[in-house]
Amino acid sequence: MKIIAFLLSLIVSQVVLAQNKASHYEIPLKDINDKDASLKAYKGKVLKRFESQVKPDAPEVVEAIEAALATK
Repeated sequence: MKIIAFLLSLIVSQVVLAQNKASHYEIPLKDINDKDASLKAYKGKVLKRFESQVKPDAPEVVEAIEAALATK
């Protein structure tokens, strides 16, 4: 019975923590010119798709990110 109560309290605490977690779109950011920036404008939008083998620091990924930020 103690194990069930422990597991139940663990599940409830995880649910409460998950609900209070801030979205990564709300994290305060600074751009390269030290101005405030946000990802809110990109929430739910696909800017570009890449194959699964493409690494996050690949030139085509960096270019796509820089192009998206330049249009802002």
